[in-house]
Amino acid sequence: MNEPAQPCRTSMSNRSRHSLDHQVILAEDLANAGYLFEQLGFLVLPRMQHIEVGSANRIIQFSHTYIELLGEIAQAQATLRDNLTRRLVCGEGLCMVSLTSNAIGADYERVVRKGLSPEPLVNARRCVRMPDGSMDETDSRCFYFWRPGRPFLSLFFTEHRKPETIWISQYQAHPNTAVDVTAVVFVSDDPARDLDYFAALYDCKPETDEPGLVRFRGASKDLVEIYSRDRLPERFRSLASDADCNELSGYPVGMQIVVREPARLLAILRQNRIPHLVEESSVRVGPKDAVGVIIEFISK
Repeated sequence: MNEPAQPCRTSMSNRSRHSLDHQVILAEDLANAGYLFEQLGFLVLPRMQHIEVGSANRIIQFSHTYIELLGEIAQAQATLRDNLTRRLVCGEGLCMVSLTSNAIGADYERVVRKGLSPEPLVNARRCVRMPDGSMDETDSRCFYFWRPGRPFLSLFFTEHRKPETIWISQYQAHPNTAVDVTAVVFVSDDPARDLDYFAALYDCKPETDEPGLVRFRGASKDLVEIYSRDRLPERFRSLASDADCNELSGYPVGMQIVVREPARLLAILRQNRIPHLVEESSVRVGPKDAVGVIIEFISK
């Protein structure tokens, strides 16, 4: 695999660079997953069915990203169903992370030239109720990777050809004042083994490359961080042990979400009796209260 010549921050224009698009949380009970995120103060959209893929989801929208609570995978296409089922050995939680694509066909060809073997393009279209009550349909093409032995230390690409059905301002008014996902954190049994793969997809060098930690910064200044198991407590302190599972080589364990008004977030967590850790610059909720995910809230 050829090493890219430039770091992400200088190698290309923002339009051709990639950033976080959406994060997929695998849920065994989709209704309960939606309820838990509502308890955290998020506006969670009603259940929607993937027309071609077969699974169902509930969406939490932000200004540039979104969280997808994914369920009913028994009804999904065989490849997706079989791969995602392996994630459940470590319980519910983050299973896939998508980067943006402005030209999905070109990105597909690019990663193939780099020696990778992506799955065929699929359309994850679904019907969505618009704020005026009418129904519309998304048009989102994507392609997945399932790295041998490291299936959840992977990224995928998504291109939204009808972004007006994906990002809808009326669905972004969260009671907890959440604005966007600004970082996703992976745990890995060996981050050095993941560096070349992530660099190939980002098409640039990492911002950080040191023992036990690799970090990439996207076009929107968002971060993907890959921590070794022994260094994960540096990132999430006591919550790290609740998120990691040695049954898999690694997977995404946490998200950083920006909120405008931390006081409103804290009021909701206290009202709903959600355990949380308050630190000088963040509020963290553990995986037991967030469908297997550590959520770190920071102020804007």
